Amino acid sequence: MKLAMLAPVAWRTPPEHYGPWEPIASLLTEGLVGRGVDVTLSVTLDSVTAAALDGVCPHGYATNARPTGAAAGRHRPGCSCPLRLLGTVPC
Repeated sequence: MKLAMLAPVAWRTPPEHYGPWEPIASLLTEGLVGRGVDVTLSVTLDSVTAAALDGVCPHGYATNARPTGAAAGRHRPGCSCPLRLLGTVPC
């Protein structure tokens, strides 16, 4: 069975500090992967998961920090990262 899990992109999944919905998505995803389900998690690129990661923007729009590592400067063509659209932080 294949499953796609969607989570908000306000913070990474699981969040480092705060996030009301991201921990739920993380716990569900990790539990399903642990049971052998083929899960793809669609979240920010700086998220941490055992599932296949399908990042939709480099970092959460509620995060003030600049992305580092694999997430730095990565956008898909036509990315709708809120920070990029607002022009407040060049991702």
